[in-house]
Amino acid sequence: MDAPRQRSHWLIPATILVVAVLLLVALHELVGGPDLSLPGGSPPDEAVVEAVRTAPADPFRYGGRTVGDVLNRIEPRTGWADAGWSVRALTGDQDGYRAERSYIRKDGAKRSYDFTVGPDLDRVWPANGLARSLMHQGPRPDS
Repeated sequence: MDAPRQRSHWLIPATILVVAVLLLVALHELVGGPDLSLPGGSPPDEAVVEAVRTAPADPFRYGGRTVGDVLNRIEPRTGWADAGWSVRALTGDQDGYRAERSYIRKDGAKRSYDFTVGPDLDRVWPANGLARSLMHQGPRPDS
């Protein structure tokens, strides 16, 4: 009489586990979740900007800081206002993105730091002279 009782001890935890998993699946279906897979889709502009911000700046001039840290430290200069980031997808034979951080003056003058970002957001290259002076490296090899 003792044997059937001992065999059923595992049924209670197994039942609780199955019910918990079913509740989690139902809750996920009800609430939904982030769509982490974007096959063929483009990343949001914030992800491209974050790739530039976290890219390493010139280690000799800025001592291991990131591009974002350096830009926050040296810009905007006196008389200039921050115009923000703009991101666009590259077209033609290049793939990736162009990120631009712009600063404007009251008289209409504009200064911008342009960066080329790889399609997987894994590489960042400077795309103009101001960005090159920040990163101490040349432009993208195929540009």
